[in-house]
Amino acid sequence: MVRCWSWMTILLALWLSACASAPVQVSTPTVVLEPPLPEFDEPAFGEPVPVPPVASLFTLSDEQAADFLRYFHDTRQAKIAPHRRIFTYLARRLRNFRYDGATRSATEALAANDGNCLSLALVTTSLARLANIEVAYQRLSDEPIFQRHNNVVLVADHVRSLLFDPGYQPTPGALVLQRPHIAIDYFPDRRSRPDGKVSEATLQSMFYVNLAGEAMALNEDRKAFWLLRAALDHDKVNLGALNSLAVLHRRAGNLAVAEKLYLHALQRNGDRLVLLSNYRALLSMQGRKPEMEAIDRRLAAIPIRNPYDHIALGNDAYRQGRHLQALEHYREALAEAPYLHEAYWRQAVVYTAMDEPEKAKKLLAAAGSAAGQNRDKRLYQAKLQSLLQATMH
Repeated sequence: MVRCWSWMTILLALWLSACASAPVQVSTPTVVLEPPLPEFDEPAFGEPVPVPPVASLFTLSDEQAADFLRYFHDTRQAKIAPHRRIFTYLARRLRNFRYDGATRSATEALAANDGNCLSLALVTTSLARLANIEVAYQRLSDEPIFQRHNNVVLVADHVRSLLFDPGYQPTPGALVLQRPHIAIDYFPDRRSRPDGKVSEATLQSMFYVNLAGEAMALNEDRKAFWLLRAALDHDKVNLGALNSLAVLHRRAGNLAVAEKLYLHALQRNGDRLVLLSNYRALLSMQGRKPEMEAIDRRLAAIPIRNPYDHIALGNDAYRQGRHLQALEHYREALAEAPYLHEAYWRQAVVYTAMDEPEKAKKLLAAAGSAAGQNRDKRLYQAKLQSLLQATMH
């Protein structure tokens, strides 16, 4: 990948060269045409389904807004910089806010006190707008968020918000690479490698993609299709939207449109693990072995970061009685996704088999804490209670 600094250096060199020669020839700029989207098979998905309006994503209830503004304008906060007041409010208000794979609007996230990283970005944006603070978004693409629903693994980019200091005044002549800001994020102690800014339109697109993924996990393909159409209205090159639309067309039996969508997404986004893996599955359905082998070579060049791969390897090791290797794989899964309650539970199963109930209890408790949905919490509480009773006899 050519970085912006290298590109700027090249432009500067060309400009200096032009200054040294006369006359300067002015060429007509080349117009790069965007490849058109393939036509979708809309009849396969039925009549349009209403989707949440964009304005509702960032809107707080009157009570929620009033609570924040009371805190923000409280005289006791007067000496705290405005953008930091948002941070301190979030730290206080969301002290028990839990990570949950569900994508919620700002109002829903505050009411439920849980949500995913995108939900947290929407909450942050809503508060920033009330306080007239500039907010931006940053993708951490090497740390995607993984979630499993009904044997469907959903993958989403990890996004965080940046709140900028409104009182910052740069020193004249100083080179400023980044204005002072506060990052609002889950798991702040995780490895974090920023990979570019995310526009508000792209953030909105991500919201619809996430809702579509949740609908697909429930086999609500009609709803998912129209949510993905809305996602592309905000970001026509959204990788998740294009990939999911291809999956939906494959499910609907239109393999030709599915293939066109995979090829279009690969042309616009480059080789990505999720695209190549799903495209390979499509080729496998058709028995196109030479093309599958070509995809395999491209896949081999991409590092695999899916924590569920580690869980699958751990499960194999456990079934074969290789308990220490199983634990190592589950720990690798948690290193990639520290919110993954299933990895805690799997370790508890291994420690129970190794007759180490105290470690198993701690891990089951950790699984319950990490679980976002009530049904998962009840499951781990029941397992923990069962284990406690077993160790009492």
